[in-house]
Amino acid sequence: MIDATAGTSIASSVRDEFDSLKLEFRLWREKLVKYRCSLPAAVVARYRGSLSGWKCRDVQMVVELVSFADLPPDEAAALNVIPTRLRLTPEQVERTIQAGRDAVRLNPRLQQAFRRAQGRAGFVAAGSP
Repeated sequence: MIDATAGTSIASSVRDEFDSLKLEFRLWREKLVKYRCSLPAAVVARYRGSLSGWKCRDVQMVVELVSFADLPPDEAAALNVIPTRLRLTPEQVERTIQAGRDAVRLNPRLQQAFRRAQGRAGFVAAGSP
């Protein structure tokens, strides 16, 4: 039951993200068409070499969801049993978190950026003059 619930939840999330991506592409296309249709004929001719065949609204974008379901059933079944979830012990999680903290603390360019941002914000670290 848990696997089915998790699978449904993940599939729903992917559908939501895919729908959002399709919407963004549709909006992007509308902006691109608006831009293209606002170009002066002389600019279009300079870009293309001529105005022959120019249709400012002729913009096509394709957003397609590709999944194992597109494959033959035997191949999809074999791929769907491959484990894809990362499983860490609590100690590995803590070690990974600490490694991230250490990497940020030891990175001179990040520390320099932090100091600049703190200076602009008027932040003075404890123990600083």
